[in-house]
Amino acid sequence: MRSRTPISTQSECRERTSSDLACGNLGVDWPAQRYNQEVTVHERCVGDVTIIDVGGRITEDGAEALRALVQPLVRQGRVKIVFDLQETPYIDTTALGEIVRAHASATRGGGGLKLLHVRPKVHTLLSITRLDAVLGEFEDEGAALRSFASTPDK
Repeated sequence: MRSRTPISTQSECRERTSSDLACGNLGVDWPAQRYNQEVTVHERCVGDVTIIDVGGRITEDGAEALRALVQPLVRQGRVKIVFDLQETPYIDTTALGEIVRAHASATRGGGGLKLLHVRPKVHTLLSITRLDAVLGEFEDEGAALRSFASTPDK
């Protein structure tokens, strides 16, 4: 039987006080939370864009971890979000639903959600559901960041 390892939810940019809203100022490492044996999540910022690096197969528990990261970001007004899926070979329908929810929340807040380094199986799922047309997919981080240039700030 495989041993269960906790999800890593390290953060470099989550704001914790209303007086410190600039991304990256706190440099906080969040304690690991037990979600899934195979998913890791790391949050980082480039300017006003939050990049969430996701590793492992994202199933129901991993989707819960994404929600736990995205909801506070949106509440804080950090609505320009990129999920870097380079280390994510698979997502299930629960995770896909969470990505759609995150996209809707960020868009309602005046930002958006983009996908970076989408692997072939994930891309196939996005194509079949036609979400590839809704969610921006990028192979270059700079292009993903520039795609927010026309998105108005809140």
